[in-house]
Amino acid sequence: MAIGVLHGLTERGLMAGRDMAVIGFDDIAEARQMVPPLTSVAVDGEGLGERAAAVLLRQIAAGAAASESVIGPAELVVRASCGATPTSEGV
Repeated sequence: MAIGVLHGLTERGLMAGRDMAVIGFDDIAEARQMVPPLTSVAVDGEGLGERAAAVLLRQIAAGAAASESVIGPAELVVRASCGATPTSEGV
């Protein structure tokens, strides 16, 4: 979604980090390659999948679905698209 926002801003003559802050989620590899590079929240996708599978297996074993919250690590990876990096001047 955030990459689409970057493209949409460019089509309108605007620039992320200068005219609007844009932040994505998952920190996919393409985030670093965007112009400007996309600020993103990095999460452990593999770990999230493992925890989701464990929750599902517990629910199957119990014979009932119950809501369960799982909190995992996340890291904000600051890049130029949010306008907050020291190197964002002139971007």
